[in-house]
Amino acid sequence: MPNRQSYRAFQAWPLLTFAAERHQLLTYEELGGHLGLPSLAVGPDALDPIRKYCEKKRLPLLHLIVVGKKSGRPNLDVGNVDVPNEQAKVFAYGWIDRKNHARVIPTIDDFET
Repeated sequence: MPNRQSYRAFQAWPLLTFAAERHQLLTYEELGGHLGLPSLAVGPDALDPIRKYCEKKRLPLLHLIVVGKKSGRPNLDVGNVDVPNEQAKVFAYGWIDRKNHARVIPTIDDFET
């Protein structure tokens, strides 16, 4: 049985890539509503595994398009990342390949490793 975080990341991935393809930011509240999570749980439960996966695969940091409702910025510790620049990379990346339907679709196991 997969751990809760890997499962939540797997659920969140298509929502994030769909939003990224449309150059849309999502709030923690919006993403949490789709995942059945309170907004405070979205970061540790769904976004942290996505961050790690993107870093490992050298992908744009997809989790950074999830932002606080009031601040308009990610609530997670982003370190030295230039958030607007990284969000632009996320929006420019071809997450969905029109021919093959998806370029990158991680499995639950991918999020666990």
